[in-house]
Amino acid sequence: MDYLITKYGRGKFLNYVKSLMRDNDHARVFIDVYSLDYKTFLIEFRSRVSNNS
Repeated sequence: MDYLITKYGRGKFLNYVKSLMRDNDHARVFIDVYSLDYKTFLIEFRSRVSNNS
């Protein structure tokens, strides 16, 4: 969660959480809020974490 907030901002993260309360389709909500699919995000996140090790 920290990475999402740091990279995309607190506002988007709050929008994401609020959207999940209205729509439990995680994949759709993630794409709607962050404009990328969750798999792509995980690849990006893992790359970032491995580069910081």
